[in-house]
Amino acid sequence: MESIEATKIKIGAGKAEIALKDSDFPLKAFVGFLGRIFVRAFLCEVSDPWLLISIEATSLPSHVIELLQDQGACIAGIPRKNVFISVTHTFSVPHIPSDKKSIDDEHTTNVLFTAIIQALSNAVMSAKTSLSYGEIDYGEAPCAINVNRNVETKKGYWIGQNKEGYSNRTLKVLRFYVKGEPVAYLINYDLQASALDKARNASGERLISGDIVGTCLEELESHVVPIAIFLPGCAGDQAPIFQARQEEDVYTVNQRVKELGSHMAECVKRAAVCIGKKNRLLCSISCTVAKVPEQKMWYETPDLTPHLTYPFTPTYHELSIPITLICLGDVNLLLCAPELNSEFGVKLQQYSKNPLMIGTLVNGAMKYLPEEKDFEHITYAAMNTKLGRGSAEIFLHATEKLLKEGEEC
Repeated sequence: MESIEATKIKIGAGKAEIALKDSDFPLKAFVGFLGRIFVRAFLCEVSDPWLLISIEATSLPSHVIELLQDQGACIAGIPRKNVFISVTHTFSVPHIPSDKKSIDDEHTTNVLFTAIIQALSNAVMSAKTSLSYGEIDYGEAPCAINVNRNVETKKGYWIGQNKEGYSNRTLKVLRFYVKGEPVAYLINYDLQASALDKARNASGERLISGDIVGTCLEELESHVVPIAIFLPGCAGDQAPIFQARQEEDVYTVNQRVKELGSHMAECVKRAAVCIGKKNRLLCSISCTVAKVPEQKMWYETPDLTPHLTYPFTPTYHELSIPITLICLGDVNLLLCAPELNSEFGVKLQQYSKNPLMIGTLVNGAMKYLPEEKDFEHITYAAMNTKLGRGSAEIFLHATEKLLKEGEEC
């Protein structure tokens, strides 16, 4: 762990479009764009500098993340361990395959990786060249565009809209200023950007989009702040309040998505200041690893269905979950790869003296971190993960210790 106390810190932010040509399509089921997608970067220069890179994608395989970390570290001139790759978790972008099993996989990988690495390079370079001494403040606002998705059916729990289930509807915003002017917002909310997941055009094909989050960010960047970055919160058991039905026309339903994105942007603008701008900032980075039990995954994701009984089977091996804590002034950023439940995020907050922003799907994707209630109910999250029974409790204790030690520095 390293920490510093300085009069001010240097901050910089950048953005670049993930540019694809007409000749690059089709990419899997995608044949073109509904909306533009971007890579955004935020660089914080202190004695132990760190870089957050946000990519409009669903998730990224580990080998791609490592290459992106290398590129970001090289351009920013900082240690690779302090480069954090995040995704907005939009479902309306092709996946880069983990394994290239076909010519189609090879084409998708080459095209997307080339476009992403170029956009990342440009965004990080912009962040580096814009570095200036700055200040921060933090705010919160209610935002009711998420809903619990665990629904009990006759065949077992499945994905739907459970308005009686828990959803944390607090939207959190960390704002960065240079000479009194906003230069970047970091937005944290328990939302999965999947409203357009099932939507198609008239030919049954898909179109690339940043979904609700993408609309929100572009609206803010048009009218409020140069760079707005979304950090997915604890949305493992959450869904947007609107999701297109199977094969619904993508152009028709996109209007509803734009409305929700605009509403989210208004919530960001309404976020009340909870701490004042800080001239003296304590910044520290600390890490730990939670060793959790592994379980067997009996089905691939597309083959999952509701179950009334299910054989949760331990492999008797352990999996490692890296957890990073960045204490920045009076705000804590907790970063991890697994998708956490919304109420579980509230449990983590109780161990933090300061406001806690929890970023999931950072530096990898480990699927879900189920709680005991998920195993009892046999939820989608409990079946669709290698993180076995008891993992949530181990993660909770590891985070509690990390927060206690980090805040004492």
